[in-house]
Amino acid sequence: MPLKSKVLRFHDLLPLSVSSVAPAFSISASLGALYSYAGTHLLFVVVTLFPSFFISSLALRMLNSISPNAGASYHWGNRFIGPRYGSLQAWIVTLAYFLSIPPIVLPAAQYTLQLLHILGLSTGSSGLLLAVTGLAWICISSAILITGARPTALLTLLFLLVEGFIIAYSCLVGLEALGSHASVKVRPEWFIEPTAGIMPAFLVGATIMDGWEIDSYAAEEAIEPKYHPGKTGILGLVMVTCIYLLLMPLILSETPGTLLASSLDPLYTWISTVSPGSEFSVVLAVVLSTATSLWLTAFILSRAWFSLGRDRIFPKAFEKTNRRGAPIIPVLVMMVPVAAIDFAVSLSPHVFSYFSVLLGFSGLFLTLEFMFDNATCAWVSARNGRRVMAVATGVNAAFLCSLCVYYTVYSGLTSLLILALFIPTAFLIRRGERVPAAAQ
Repeated sequence: MPLKSKVLRFHDLLPLSVSSVAPAFSISASLGALYSYAGTHLLFVVVTLFPSFFISSLALRMLNSISPNAGASYHWGNRFIGPRYGSLQAWIVTLAYFLSIPPIVLPAAQYTLQLLHILGLSTGSSGLLLAVTGLAWICISSAILITGARPTALLTLLFLLVEGFIIAYSCLVGLEALGSHASVKVRPEWFIEPTAGIMPAFLVGATIMDGWEIDSYAAEEAIEPKYHPGKTGILGLVMVTCIYLLLMPLILSETPGTLLASSLDPLYTWISTVSPGSEFSVVLAVVLSTATSLWLTAFILSRAWFSLGRDRIFPKAFEKTNRRGAPIIPVLVMMVPVAAIDFAVSLSPHVFSYFSVLLGFSGLFLTLEFMFDNATCAWVSARNGRRVMAVATGVNAAFLCSLCVYYTVYSGLTSLLILALFIPTAFLIRRGERVPAAAQ
């Protein structure tokens, strides 16, 4: 059975694009790492990355208007450039989103236990309890995805409304507290000047700027597949960036740097400083944000794998759907190893080290995905006489490529990257070359 078509409206796709970026979760999980690399100049990272991701969103909008497909990045590379290029993108997409899921499961468990502790329902946080809580979120997310695209979108909207209300309230509290709690004034150079050692922050920054592209992977389920997907992604990116540029300066201004540098949850640290007693609402927002990020990241990967199964790059079973039009096999295949990783990482004494490694790899492959999307768009634009778009996406692809090269050299992962990319890609290419042209 195919995916269920014409079930997602514009107002379904927009919450998906915003919630997939997960503003509350992104700030809580990544602001500390960004601050350790760039200090208050982390705002420069956000301001610098926004034009790159905005150009990427325009690229995806154009490609969607030509050929909407659940495979998105893989499909466009396969159709417009060739099966070898498409197979490479297929594996990059697989690594990008699969490696993004475990770094979401662990915080989901941590924030849930933190919320229960605030409510007086939990007294500790052992490795086993962390693993079991993570497994619970994996099962909940799987169950939500199996209900189909429309119920997933409706539940996402409900969670986003609560998260958005709490973020808006927190911003008002922060603005009101500026006069009495500001430890340092917000300065223009935070937004426009880089600082020494800032480069690693760009890969971390990439992980808080992605997710809006989910509407491209939901294109086949959209009511207007050539019109709405891409537009909602652009709006989602702009909305979340506005949240960052409003909330992050407040956090940096009103929280002492010594607290931020040592905080595992800067959003919680900030609100407990400016408004003691409001911690529950902020943690609730982070839990909701993390949960939606978990099942929406899995949503993207399930649609990509569905498309790969339909094209026989992956086994045929991956294209099977239930009566609600949800691809069950991709969901189950991804969640079983994720659960194993959840237990392995949660029970390890080096849990946070593994978390950092997974987060770094996911940021690298997400950046690679957008690099290839921009390159595809540049190719298509050049062939169709769209010179401005060809130049913009070509330059953007080069910029994203430079970030990836820097990270692999900086982290010493060049050999591992080559093995991770090209050995599986060679296998996918061989499968793709055996697929009849009609299936491509």
